[in-house]
Amino acid sequence: MSTISQIYSSYGEALTFSQDKYTELYQARARNAHTFYAAFFHKLVVSLTSIFSDPSARRHIHRHIERFFGTDTIDFVAVDGTNRKIPFQDFIVFLPVPMELRASQPDG
Repeated sequence: MSTISQIYSSYGEALTFSQDKYTELYQARARNAHTFYAAFFHKLVVSLTSIFSDPSARRHIHRHIERFFGTDTIDFVAVDGTNRKIPFQDFIVFLPVPMELRASQPDG
């Protein structure tokens, strides 16, 4: 086997190995995430449909947002449980478990 063939074969084997490892890790993480969701996280998911479908509740939330942020326009909010507001100029924010909310208040 020529040197070029050996390099090419080794490269192919390395790619296959890497893909197999990636697939294995991806599947393991997916299983772990599913188990975590089923055991714990699903209890934290709350439907807000009834609140956001009520115009009175939306007005109350709108007033609260204006008081808290000092504006009624929010480009990005990451909720991390600290109850602090930290203005960022960029929108790449790394938090352990953030939840993004993007909304606009309808006129009227």
